[in-house]
Amino acid sequence: MVLRAPIDPDVVAVEWENNVPLGLIDWNAYQIENPAGINGPAVVRGVLNPVSLDEKRVGFLIEFQITGENPVMSFGFENHQVYTIADATPMGDGWVRLNVFAARLDGSAFGNGLDSFEYTGRDIQARKFRFMPAGKIGDVNLDGAVDIDDLLLVANNQGLVGSIGVEDGDANTDGVVDLSDVQVVVEDLLTEN
Repeated sequence: MVLRAPIDPDVVAVEWENNVPLGLIDWNAYQIENPAGINGPAVVRGVLNPVSLDEKRVGFLIEFQITGENPVMSFGFENHQVYTIADATPMGDGWVRLNVFAARLDGSAFGNGLDSFEYTGRDIQARKFRFMPAGKIGDVNLDGAVDIDDLLLVANNQGLVGSIGVEDGDANTDGVVDLSDVQVVVEDLLTEN
C-alpha cells in the first residue's frame, strides 16, 4: 500500500508526546508505504517545515518500546547515517531512546531543497516522536554552550568511527571523529567568544 499526498502546510503532522502536540519543528509525511503487506514494516518518508532550514543542526528524538517478536525501527535524514534499534539507549523503564542529530555545514538542506527523512517501524510503540532545533554545531556535549569542554571531548575521541553521535564528538555528523570536527568546534568557539 502506498499513500502519497502533496506537501500542504495546512495539513502537517506536528511532533507529539503521549498524543499531545508539542509544536516544535513540524513535518509532513509525503509517502507512507507498507511494501511487505500488513505484517511488514511501515515506511514513512517526510519533510520538515522549511523553518528548519534556519537551523545549523537539527535533532530527532524517538522514545519507543518493543511490542512484538520482529521489531524494526530505523531513522535517517537524507544523505546522513541511518540509525536503528541497535543505536538506541535503554531508559530503564522498558522504553528505549534514540537521539539523532544532523549538521548543516554548508547551509544546504538534507534533501532536494527541503530537509527530508525516512522512518521505518514494525512491532514498536512510540511515545515521543519529535524534531527540534539542536543549537550550534560545535556544542558536542549538548550543554547549550560552545566552550573548551566541547573541544576536549572531540580531542579525546579522535579516531572514533561508526555508529557514533554528536555527544561522542562527531560535530559534523559524518560518522567519524576527526580533525574536521575539531575545526567545526573551534570555528563556533571563536564566534561565540
